[in-house]
Amino acid sequence: KMMESMNKFTLTNEEGIEVTYEALKILENPETKKKYVLYTEIDSIKEITGKDAVIHASRYRKEDGKIVLEEMEYEKEWTLVKNFLQGIN
Repeated sequence: KMMESMNKFTLTNEEGIEVTYEALKILENPETKKKYVLYTEIDSIKEITGKDAVIHASRYRKEDGKIVLEEMEYEKEWTLVKNFLQGIN
């Protein structure tokens, strides 16, 4: 999974369909220095569709000048994201 730019990027889903997403926020864990991106499918944004947006989260790293998205594996990673989201409510 590769990001095309920091704001909008395309991923191919399990059915082989390309889906465009928008990055909403970049988080960094102050202890590990790992970075995380919160993003949503552009077609699901409430202003466009009237539906609530679904926010996804992934750990990311740079590889050969591109950004690679990775699954978050640890509870501490999810806690970082949950704490951020609770703080904006």
